[in-house]
Amino acid sequence: MNIYIVTMLAVIATLFGGLIAFKLRNKFFKAIIAFSAGIFLAVAFFDLIPESLELSNNVALATITLATGFLTFYVLQRFAIIHACEEEGCHYGKHEHIGVLGASGLILHSLVDGLAIGFAFQVSLKIAMIVSVAVIAHKIGDGIGLVSLMLHHKNSKKKSFSFLLVDAIVPVIGIIASQFFKIPESYLALILAFFAGFFIYIGASDLLPEAHREDTSFKVLLSTLAGFILVFILNRIIPV
Repeated sequence: MNIYIVTMLAVIATLFGGLIAFKLRNKFFKAIIAFSAGIFLAVAFFDLIPESLELSNNVALATITLATGFLTFYVLQRFAIIHACEEEGCHYGKHEHIGVLGASGLILHSLVDGLAIGFAFQVSLKIAMIVSVAVIAHKIGDGIGLVSLMLHHKNSKKKSFSFLLVDAIVPVIGIIASQFFKIPESYLALILAFFAGFFIYIGASDLLPEAHREDTSFKVLLSTLAGFILVFILNRIIPV
């Protein structure tokens, strides 16, 4: 497995996940939203937080950064809703701005994924293969989560697909950039902690309430658990 094959597989996996969300949105939209919530939360709990604490030489700073990520998205979301209310009249918090903010967080996370793959190839082929498989497996969930979040917040299919394309491409930029510099582990730990807080807010305060609104079926509950279990299993089978 070389870095070029990994790059293409990461792009394909992201697009595949997004197309699944587009295809099934009419029949299973609530279930997809719930599944995406499970993925967001599980990636934070089983992936980003453990990696951040492992890399950090200052656990207190890492946890403060995690809380900052959570509060940052809360403030940005409230600001977006207040702005939309002033323009359009206020109703339940579905606004294009919020979907864009959440999708932008996923895109930045995808950039870090690309950097991780590139840096892993600088260490050894064995480490590179482990990291690459883990990232590629997660990219399917990223694609599902991004499209679900954009559509949930009333973004058009065209706009949602544009963000999906960006999310698919940015790991390539990360991989290329990794050949020219190296992020200190202490900084990378803080980046991961920030995204963990970001993802916890998206999953728990945005997607989960919407998934259960007007639908209390076991299908929604099981979909959330499925997102959790999928990420948990991937992290156990292919630990990074």
